Amino acid sequence: MKLEELLRPNKILVVVDGPELLTEATRATVGLFTARRDPPYFQGDEYHAHAAVPGSYEVAWTTSGTRRHENKFPAQIPNDARLAVTKVLGVNPDLLESFRWRDDGMHVVNTP
Repeated sequence: MKLEELLRPNKILVVVDGPELLTEATRATVGLFTARRDPPYFQGDEYHAHAAVPGSYEVAWTTSGTRRHENKFPAQIPNDARLAVTKVLGVNPDLLESFRWRDDGMHVVNTP
């Protein structure tokens, strides 16, 4: 074999039977609620998941359990929406932050 033939790049063809093999599961449904997982948006960010709930709200939490987009949270969060988020994130439901309030000292207090 000549040197030119050895240095010529080889081509490899990969054939996949269906596109589902190339995509990672990024959605999970519990009851009437479907959550979608999004990748981190910027360096230092985390994976997070969103679930639309009645009243044009959308609940969202990160893999560490903190809420995202707090202005979109309703006063009452359907349990199945919360469970769909935990399912798609692969985390324990007890990890998700339920609500926040400010104490008299203006500190943010998290309650599971």
